[in-house]
Amino acid sequence: MYCDETLGQSARANCSTLFLPSIELDGVPATIIDQHQTYVGKGEEAKASASRDFFTKFGMLGMLSEAERHAIVSTACDRLSGAHQGMNNFYNEPPFAARLHEIVGASVVPETVRWKFVETVINCALGNQYGVSWPHLLTMKV
Repeated sequence: MYCDETLGQSARANCSTLFLPSIELDGVPATIIDQHQTYVGKGEEAKASASRDFFTKFGMLGMLSEAERHAIVSTACDRLSGAHQGMNNFYNEPPFAARLHEIVGASVVPETVRWKFVETVINCALGNQYGVSWPHLLTMKV
């Protein structure tokens, strides 16, 4: 139900609430991984994307394959870099940075995308021709 785009956001919120108590039950993670692989295998990209979001939300990215985690981190880096290089990065960049932070907090950054991740974070911290997004400076530890 979480991955069914016809049900809407309220259904996803309800599924999230109901999933939390059952996360430790035997077989639940295996069933979720099997369903995710079914979406990927059938080429149902919208459902596979929602499924990846589900894994991220519940800190279960470590259950996905290295290639899946690579794609998730790489896409998040690309989106953050795009927002960083665009005009008004001061306003547009923070949500993309928060999303990348959420993703890497849920799992180890795969070795295959680690350089891209580090480069993206450093570029954002240094700023671009328009300046630096202040919310990032406020959250950086010196």
